Amino acid sequence: MLRNAHSTVSQPRTLNALYRALSSSTPCHSAPESESVRPKARSSTTRPYFGKNTDPSSSTTARHSSPTRPSDSKPSKYYANPRRLETRDVPVNKTSERAGKKRWDRKEESSTGRRSEPALLRPAVLSERVKAASRAGLVDEAIALVTNAPLDAQNAIVWNTLLWAVMTNRKYKLAYSLYVDMKRRGFAPNLRTYGTLFQGYAQIEDWTVYTQQLENTYKLWDSYIELVNTHKLQGSDPHEIVSNPTTAYISILGKAGQWQRFFDVYNTISLDGPLLPCVFTYTAVLDALDSRRQLPGFTDAQVYSQNASDAKLIWKQIVKASEKLGFAVDSHLVRSILRLLSRGGPSDHLFAYDIVREYLGLSPPGQPPVKAKIPLNQFLLEPVLNLCVRAQKPSLCLHYLQQAMETEPGVVTGSHCDIALYANAMQAAKGSLSESTRALEIVSWMLTQDALAAVSTRSDTLPLRPRLKTLRLALVACWRGADWENAARIFERLTRYDVSKFADGRRDLHPEDTARLKGRRMEPDVSTMSLLARSALASGDVAHMRQCLRLVGHMGTAILEGKNLNAQEGEHDREVLYHRATYAQAVVDLANAALKTDGAEGYAITGEEKKRWESLKKAAKQQLSQHPEWRHVSPPTLEASSLGSVRGMTAMDAHVDFQMTHRHLKSSNS
Repeated sequence: MLRNAHSTVSQPRTLNALYRALSSSTPCHSAPESESVRPKARSSTTRPYFGKNTDPSSSTTARHSSPTRPSDSKPSKYYANPRRLETRDVPVNKTSERAGKKRWDRKEESSTGRRSEPALLRPAVLSERVKAASRAGLVDEAIALVTNAPLDAQNAIVWNTLLWAVMTNRKYKLAYSLYVDMKRRGFAPNLRTYGTLFQGYAQIEDWTVYTQQLENTYKLWDSYIELVNTHKLQGSDPHEIVSNPTTAYISILGKAGQWQRFFDVYNTISLDGPLLPCVFTYTAVLDALDSRRQLPGFTDAQVYSQNASDAKLIWKQIVKASEKLGFAVDSHLVRSILRLLSRGGPSDHLFAYDIVREYLGLSPPGQPPVKAKIPLNQFLLEPVLNLCVRAQKPSLCLHYLQQAMETEPGVVTGSHCDIALYANAMQAAKGSLSESTRALEIVSWMLTQDALAAVSTRSDTLPLRPRLKTLRLALVACWRGADWENAARIFERLTRYDVSKFADGRRDLHPEDTARLKGRRMEPDVSTMSLLARSALASGDVAHMRQCLRLVGHMGTAILEGKNLNAQEGEHDREVLYHRATYAQAVVDLANAALKTDGAEGYAITGEEKKRWESLKKAAKQQLSQHPEWRHVSPPTLEASSLGSVRGMTAMDAHVDFQMTHRHLKSSNS
């Protein structure tokens, strides 16, 4: 009977067609070996599967009807034996044969003529295709891959991948629409869904143009809290529950300035509730507070004071939570709290000094050192030094830097030395005369460490090369201290100009002579030349003034006329204008002092020098007459007549020293 069936059926080209032909014929006990087929039982309700080279987004994918046995079906032994047929061209998937429920797509012939087994579209494969489309910038194609895929190939992970792809391309409105579509299709959002959405929204810096999306974040948060409260996240890590969506949502509210909602969310995080805090949560809270600059009815100083007050309360809760939950306070938390407290008042500064001593091991003068809980690094040292500068404690800033140089020299960078030089200049404003020597020591240490780093084989060596800013800050202390010698040494080491060649009695240098030493050098600008000239004037020594005037004449009038302004310096920048004015005035004063003949001094001015200095004086006066507006330019902070009130700074130092001593004695007695 099978041969009769075979004679009435033209050679079937697919397994399904042959199986239908076999099913419509009279059953037999065996089949000829030429008919290599294998019946497949398939349910009409299951999804179709894609072939080996079939795109899941294609609309031409065939859906086959399932072949069924005749109504008078008999045991399988009456039909063609699959095990005899599997020895032919088509390999058999024994797992599918035993299951009897797998469905197969159309067979595709390979280049060898063999019929290949179809591949099933799995959610993992679909997710990888979405990622590939996202990396190529094909967001619309990624959406089509998921929305056109069979439901069996979709799950929450696939949709989370799609949301991630859309959020990565900053399509926030589209992402929320897909989130709604995900729920409409019956896929319940999970922890990763909300984490992906909130982390995507956290990329937004300016929320004034995303008001509707901000409302959507409120709805997402309500849905997330409902998910947590209904215990749908059983078995999840409690720290992961809060660290993913909650941390991002707190950051969003901080950037949007929604401080009432911000503290409402923060108060929902408790040590006993479903949302447990972690180190990432508290870091986001402190960073958001640090960005708060305005409050209704508050001045800037009051806002900073309120931020510091809130930060102290949060820090106490952080310490309590770390002891109960077992997480460690890390460097990011310490850095954030120090930045907040540095903008507060004296009591906030004292609180910050205690944190510095307890966690970083940096002790103020007169207190014994303690073991650090957190290793000192470059990111922690910067807020410590800035804390001292903002608290008007320059001596403490220099003390902390000295400790770091001795114990952890590898964490000190050029920016740290610049902060210390700024504090050194603040100290010089009080009338101290030793800051110029300290400035020279800091610059020399930087040059030494930079030279060692150049020959070091370590990859983690930090840059310590001085910059123009370093030279300016060092010269401010020399100008304040009227110290020409140290000013000349610092200028020589950084610019490589041999200043000694311009002293009295040395060979007169012509402009074509280099007068520069070998090595790394930087080109001085109008700010450094102004400070150098004023240092010579402040020294009161005419020999120093002549030496500086020769150096100025050797460098020419380009700096004096503003022809070599850096690209970063605007011609109308107030600080640049101030230094151009002070430099021109200093050149006039230097020329007036040098052109005076003093027989008692024993130095006779040559005719060539007199001619050159008069020319410099004329050029400087011309600059001053052409720019009368320079007289009304205010000086930079460090060069003002006083950094606030010297009496006030002294009183502040005394108050802080008293409080720190009182705390130390109290802790010792207890």
